[in-house]
Amino acid sequence: MLLLLFILAVAVVLFLLFLRLFVIDKIRIDDIDKKAILITGSAGGFGRSFMLKCLENNMTVFAACRTKESADKLRNECVGLQGRLDVFEMDISSDESVVAAKHHVTEQLNKLNKQLYAIVNNAGIQAEFLYDDFLALDDYKEAINVNTYGAIRVTKAFKNLVKKSKGRIVFCTSCICRFPAPGMVAYSVSKWALTGYLEVIRHELRDYGVDVISVEPGIYCTPLNTIERTMKAMNATWARASNELREEYGEYWFSKGKRFYINVHDASPSDVTPVIDAYFHAITAKYPYKNYVVGWDAVLLFQPFSWLPARLQELVIQLLKWLTRAPKPAAVDRRRD
Repeated sequence: MLLLLFILAVAVVLFLLFLRLFVIDKIRIDDIDKKAILITGSAGGFGRSFMLKCLENNMTVFAACRTKESADKLRNECVGLQGRLDVFEMDISSDESVVAAKHHVTEQLNKLNKQLYAIVNNAGIQAEFLYDDFLALDDYKEAINVNTYGAIRVTKAFKNLVKKSKGRIVFCTSCICRFPAPGMVAYSVSKWALTGYLEVIRHELRDYGVDVISVEPGIYCTPLNTIERTMKAMNATWARASNELREEYGEYWFSKGKRFYINVHDASPSDVTPVIDAYFHAITAKYPYKNYVVGWDAVLLFQPFSWLPARLQELVIQLLKWLTRAPKPAAVDRRRD
């Protein structure tokens, strides 16, 4: 009897999973080609690829770029593409720039007689990549001003437009929020704060018929985290540290840390299609997920890790350090001796 109940339960779960993945997930909203969306960080990486996918589906895309130069470059490169593209400058770390962009988008929407259906908060920075001991408060402020306040600025500026259309607000967070990786502290803080914000406004906007959705990518190789850019930043942060701090950690610790980053980067996928597909599903599916965890590392490591109690999480991190032969700070080894 128990075996029969178990088999029945498994069958029901598999049926529901099949129903979700192959039936419900395939249902799209009506008139996708008539929707207008706003994408931040459109000059490269996830944002650019997602913009192109939306244009392929004849959508109206407002593509925000941080600088005038990057906006001009993107505009010139996209001449002749299908869909309707409006490329403009918007620095999400600037209140004035976001307000000016809001006026521009509103004006264009009125001309087109369209409503803004979705905001995709894609723009972000990697932040300084070293332990907290090496970071200044300004390093945290820089990460938060872009990754957290930037998305909040954009959302607050354009939110009323999405309320009118009963549309979607999508945030690119990170699976690093599920996995407190040493050396990623400034980035983690900024993304954790953003996650807190979106999870609260998700409930605040539900009565308006607005879906608030998070996309959590694992580690991908993009222009944001190239080896050259990261090594340059790490070397600069190390160089500005005091002699005492560099002696405390040691050159061996620093060189191994750089090598570890390079190894992780080289092992990470450069094909961002899964992230782009998650973005697109989030704005076009009739029944979108509230949260998309994207990438095998995110699904198999980061997400299960987040389910563990804190003490087990600490043990897992220590085990991973041991398996990767991560060195301890020189001062710690000297104390053991």
